[in-house]
Amino acid sequence: MQPQATAATAAASRGGAPKRSVSRPEGTDASAAPANVIAVIAPTCQRASERSARMSGASGANPSVAYEPAARERPHRATGQAPPGRSSPMLSAAPTKRKSDVFSTDMNGTPLRTLLFVPGNDRRKIEKAFGLAASAVMLDLEDAVAASEKDAARSITCESVLARAGSAASGVRINALASGLADADLDALTEALPRIGLIAVPMVESADEVRHIADRLDRLEAAAGAPAGSVTLLAVTETARGILAAREIAASTPRLRTLLFGPADLARELGVELTAEGFEHLHARSSIVLAARAADREAPVDGPYLQLADDDGCAVSAAWSRRLGFQGKLVLHPRQLPIVAAAFAPGEHELAWAREVDRAFREAEAAGVSSIQLADGTFVDYPVAARARDLLARDEELG
Repeated sequence: MQPQATAATAAASRGGAPKRSVSRPEGTDASAAPANVIAVIAPTCQRASERSARMSGASGANPSVAYEPAARERPHRATGQAPPGRSSPMLSAAPTKRKSDVFSTDMNGTPLRTLLFVPGNDRRKIEKAFGLAASAVMLDLEDAVAASEKDAARSITCESVLARAGSAASGVRINALASGLADADLDALTEALPRIGLIAVPMVESADEVRHIADRLDRLEAAAGAPAGSVTLLAVTETARGILAAREIAASTPRLRTLLFGPADLARELGVELTAEGFEHLHARSSIVLAARAADREAPVDGPYLQLADDDGCAVSAAWSRRLGFQGKLVLHPRQLPIVAAAFAPGEHELAWAREVDRAFREAEAAGVSSIQLADGTFVDYPVAARARDLLARDEELG
């Protein structure tokens, strides 16, 4: 599907729809993702490219960039302990339609691998989004909606959520507290709160901002008859102040599910150019991963890749998101969904590694040994065995 250059998908920047197109600097290697991940998601990217080319046809639209086959041969660039890619079989294609890719009536039990943002004032896009294989659909009241459309967006968002009663849970991104619009957003959503599982709060720079939203929800849930604490929060850290306060923000309230990183506003503030690899934000991204985990929150969600027609760049960006410790990624267009989902799904080579580690370590433990070396040279002790078992448990959870 060829994306359209709309205000919803190419005009905003705060952890959601971008305000401007951002490209990699000339000469940047778009294929510098870990080779084992590239091998898994390359076929998905190729299929998306071919589908886009067929659909664009004679319309004159630019087809997506074809995936570079040579990228599959690039050396594994892992740091630290990683599953051995060279000695393990790889899939020719990755599954992208698993339990975690579709909605659950309990959003808080669903891994946030793909968060698809759509403008809250566009009924057509909202209806289409709810039929797609995303972990969550986030109806946006912030950057994707013009100031003159805020009231209409609130009404349409509330109606759309209520119309899906008995079906999928929904999420909403409200406006920033500093904008003066956040409380009105929450008031307008009150009736729909029993059907909303997640609210994203943008431009968060202090724990007090999150606590303010949490306190408001305490009262509004009661008024709507929603279970107390049923609406969880994502705090979007997308400014220098927000990044530096990430640890306090992550520990602000039990209602906070985790953090979400917003790259575009931070890039503007720092004066850096966004790339697929995201090294320009390496410190910031790692900081919020550490902050979330130190506060016993779930792994955070990474921000979007802004080049909607660049499938291989999206694959690289998602691969690095996972490698840095994010649980998923914000998605701005349906064509990005299978690419991101594949990047975060455990591959067969990883699962084979994890099964071998688990089997070998169980045997070693039974013999009174707590550190071993596998046939391929991999060193295994308790932390490595625990990581392997976590991977197997996550695969079981995803179904």
